[in-house]
Order: sequence, then C-alpha cells, then structure tokens
Amino acid sequence: MLLDTSGLLCYYHAGESQHGDAVAFFKAAPTRLTHSYILSEFVPLCHARRLNPTRVLAFAADLLTILRSKSFGWMKPCTVPH
Repeated sequence: MLLDTSGLLCYYHAGESQHGDAVAFFKAAPTRLTHSYILSEFVPLCHARRLNPTRVLAFAADLLTILRSKSFGWMKPCTVPH
C-alpha cells in the first residue's frame, strides 16, 4: 500500500469522512510504502486544517520510527540514467 498524503490524513484524523476506511485499509495492508515528499505535504496539510500541531508532529515522528520496521518501506528517489 502506498501511503499518500490524503490517505494519511484520513488515517490520522478521525473527523475525515473516510477515516474508518483508511484505518481498515491501513491495518489490512501487509506492506506500506511512503516517501519523504508525502510527509512533507502531510504536516502543512494538517496545519491548514488547523489540527493540533504538537500531535501532528508526534504522529509524523512516530511514523518515521515505524517506517524502519518490517511492515513499512521508505521509497527513495530514483535516478534516471542519461
């Protein structure tokens, strides 16, 4: 499963209409992938939605820790040979 910005927001914020689906998909996925760009979009999106910045940053920090586990993967930028 690729964790994109909107899906991550739905997973994080219970007030989102698709929160329940996001939690179910997240729990069911055997592998989860994300990218630093997604996290760099997630934090300001939460800020724009006026979510608690301390909790948002704690969630992002926890996610970074979890990304190092077996069930998560961290996507690296690819380089295209010239």
